Amino acid sequence: MRRPSPAMLVAVTALVVAMSGTAVAATGGAFILGKANKATSVTSLTNSAGTALALSAPGGKPPLTVSNSTQVGNLNASYLDGDRAAAFLPVKGTAANSTELGGRPASAYLGVNGTAANAKDLGGVPYYDYVTGGEQVSSYTGLIDYGTTYTLPLTVPANAFQPQLICTNDGTVAFGIADQETNGQYWVMYSDGTEGGGGIGIGAQGSFGVPNPSTTVVQVAYEPYMITIWLSISVNTANDTCTFAVQSIDNG
Repeated sequence: MRRPSPAMLVAVTALVVAMSGTAVAATGGAFILGKANKATSVTSLTNSAGTALALSAPGGKPPLTVSNSTQVGNLNASYLDGDRAAAFLPVKGTAANSTELGGRPASAYLGVNGTAANAKDLGGVPYYDYVTGGEQVSSYTGLIDYGTTYTLPLTVPANAFQPQLICTNDGTVAFGIADQETNGQYWVMYSDGTEGGGGIGIGAQGSFGVPNPSTTVVQVAYEPYMITIWLSISVNTANDTCTFAVQSIDNG
């Protein structure tokens, strides 16, 4: 009777082990399908003509499983939670709607140096109903004696004319316009609602009485300027003086 060869003994042993359902120590041996194979070194598979390994499994079953969460080097994936790479924003990428804020495009907002469509309104009132930055506002209050003509220290462009208050000896007051550099017009509205006005020639001087006490509005036009003066004045017969408060706005 012939003794079995060593190769035969190995094959028979492997077959017996495989049939027993236990793990197979495959280092240096055959890889047995359908059984748990073990090895003490890395097993590699090379195909010089193409793909080295193809795995397939029924739908809903993973074709490949790993034993832990350690990252597998050079293993690329086309999906993340079922979404392709195109569904995610790269580190320095720009989102398609990045120019919107709250669903509105940039044009719906006012830039740092932008100007709103109603920027010339103040409280809903157009800018031309207010004193603009190019206009001058001045005011003055004081006390003058009887028989005195007082030139108001108001801001008047280019000294085009001199607004004056006249406190007369008989206890009346008047408003004067002196040293007009151009032909002009003046208009007066008294506190009782009556109006008046007239023209003033170059170098001329005009004046008109003011009720006591009263608040009078005087508007003087002298090319190319316009000045509006609010005058509140009263006569103090006890001490022979006139007290006044004046404010003016002009476009100079």
